[in-house]
Amino acid sequence: MGVGAAIFLSEFSQMGSRLGRSLRLSLDILAGVPSIVFGLFGNAFFCKTLGLGFSILSGGLTLACMVLPILIRSTQQGLSAVPQDYRRSASALGISRIAILWEILLPAALPGLVVGLLLGIGRAIAETAALLFTSGYVDRMPESLFDSGRSLSVHIFDLSVNVSGGESKAYGTALVLILILVLTNSLVAWMGDRFRKVRILDV
Repeated sequence: MGVGAAIFLSEFSQMGSRLGRSLRLSLDILAGVPSIVFGLFGNAFFCKTLGLGFSILSGGLTLACMVLPILIRSTQQGLSAVPQDYRRSASALGISRIAILWEILLPAALPGLVVGLLLGIGRAIAETAALLFTSGYVDRMPESLFDSGRSLSVHIFDLSVNVSGGESKAYGTALVLILILVLTNSLVAWMGDRFRKVRILDV
């Protein structure tokens, strides 16, 4: 869905069109919406309307809604950064627009897509408020996607607030979470540097 929306905004929607402007503005607004608002939305829609209840699936779908605007905008920027000469040269050779997208533009924009995906994952890993309203915070191993569970951030919250003497375990869990975030963001930085080097070599 994210890649398809990015392709539509970059390749099929004119910059000055009303629909394109509305979609871009909506994505920018959604990217800045507080996570607790997404949590309330996930609770109302996934948990209650769709009947999924407090489950890992509800939490995952809510986090997907949070990550989607970031993924769409980063993929769109990656597609827009591909030189127009690629498109003109392929069109001059008689290559169809679908083949241009699949064989030329998407591989060239792949680093931007990966960076956006990793940034979204980094945001989702540290999320607490949205998961409290959707996946719950039971302290046992879930048996399926429809069972309630907890993430590391929710585990830290529960240890700090509800467990007597749980501060040391909360600190240990926080260290693990920080290490995961450092690794994720380091991977994003590495991908960004690699993308810039590839662009320089192409030029």
